[in-house]
Amino acid sequence: AARRARQAASVSVAAAVKPEELRQGPVLGRGTYGVVRVVCTPNDSVFALKAIRKSAIRDRKGIDHLIDERKVLSFLDHPFLPYLVATWQSTDDLFIMQEFIQGGELFSYLHRSPMPFGGRAHTLDVASTRFYTGCVVSALTHLHDLAIVFRDLKQENLLFDRHGYLKVVDFGFAKVLSNAQRTYTFCGTPSYLAPEIIKRMGHGKGVDWWSLGVLTYEMLVGKEPFAGGIDRAKLFNNILHSEPKFPWLFDREAADFIRALLAKDEHARLGTQSAAGRSGAQQVRLHPFLGLLDFVKLERRELPPPYQPVIRSSTDTSNFDDPDSSDEEDDDDEKSSMRIMDANAL
Repeated sequence: AARRARQAASVSVAAAVKPEELRQGPVLGRGTYGVVRVVCTPNDSVFALKAIRKSAIRDRKGIDHLIDERKVLSFLDHPFLPYLVATWQSTDDLFIMQEFIQGGELFSYLHRSPMPFGGRAHTLDVASTRFYTGCVVSALTHLHDLAIVFRDLKQENLLFDRHGYLKVVDFGFAKVLSNAQRTYTFCGTPSYLAPEIIKRMGHGKGVDWWSLGVLTYEMLVGKEPFAGGIDRAKLFNNILHSEPKFPWLFDREAADFIRALLAKDEHARLGTQSAAGRSGAQQVRLHPFLGLLDFVKLERRELPPPYQPVIRSSTDTSNFDDPDSSDEEDDDDEKSSMRIMDANAL
């Protein structure tokens, strides 16, 4: 109730502000279609503003895609998902103003952590991984209950809030999809793609559970389960035909959880089928790996997070990498994490 009251107050404040009254703050990120930056209202309320250039939207499908993103954001009401503040347009741009989530990306955090298994990325202990996986499972459950498939779960799309809880962000690939409905768009981030997307068989909510398996593996092992480097064909072949390998003395329940999520057959995958009166999402929550996690207390934000980011002010962006820095890592993992979408389908 307190969270919803704060959100309602933020939306009310923003509604009374004219776009030209917003003070422009630091840039958080740049992309093909525009930029995301911090903005402040005259009374110093702080939000994240996504500006999309109309000239970068090629056709009606692109417009429909943005309408879908706005619609999905307007549905969200969950502690581990962002809330929508306002949308509007100018002659040249479309704007989406959201909650400003200040703690930085899980991706950046993992690259500052120890890496015990000699992985190319970095790792977390089992308890921390369980906590963060629980945040994501809770968010995906809410999305799926709203008939929304996310389709781009990855480290970069998970942000820490100021208290250290993870929030799922970036709904550019999200789609409203009924339980029986399938979609055939070839989209997502290559190393997280489920087999049914690669095979173009049509896909549903099961792709989110597959991506969760990849993410959980990365947090614990420090590398992708189906690494193929910059060779896209090799990566996809590994996803379709290889099984994840685990280090010696790896946690048994974590390994079983990951294997269950990374089932090649979508219908055999953990999270995709109801059984014994329990939904797929409930079965994910009840897996022994997450069995020690109290989801009620987690969703009430009563469990202490493993990590709390340092935040110096309401406009502090120090937990984010500089989007204008030219000192980018040029390695296989970075290149394989680029997003893709079939140009002919949204």
